[in-house]
Order: sequence, then C-alpha cells, then structure tokens
Amino acid sequence: METFRLDYNVAMRDISGMTLHEFIQKHSPGTQAEFAQKIGISRSYLAEILLGTKLPGRRTIEKIETATMGRVPSHVWFSGAKAEGAQP
Repeated sequence: METFRLDYNVAMRDISGMTLHEFIQKHSPGTQAEFAQKIGISRSYLAEILLGTKLPGRRTIEKIETATMGRVPSHVWFSGAKAEGAQP
C-alpha cells in the first residue's frame, strides 16, 4: 500500500490562491499599468495595493478576482496576514 505525504505549503496554496503580487509577476502578460487599466484603477493605486499600504475596496477586489480568472480570490484579502512590505 502506497502512502502519500501531503505538502502543507502546496495544499495551502491550492486552498488560498495566490497574492496579486505573485499573479502579476508570474502570469500577467502586460505591465502593472496595463493591469491597473484593465481593472479600472490608477497605476499608483495598484502600487499602493501591492505594497500593502492600501487595501482595495470590494468592487476592486471583485475586478481583481475576475481579471485573474480566480487565481487571486477575494478571500486572500481577508486572511489577516499583512501584505509584503506593508507599513505598520
């Protein structure tokens, strides 16, 4: 009988999705400015979101989830974890 070892990090990634920063680095075919335009926000506001200094509003979160084809699901914004580079 085979035994399978569950890799916790892989399992959590599958459950939690990816961050917007990860998506833009790995999967976005365009620039940050193009992604910002696609979801209807300014490039500077996107930069603040990526730095963790601002949280997007509900409609922007929905647009991000749609634009990333669900790879950045809405619940990643409410995990309680601080974004990378966020100021206290």
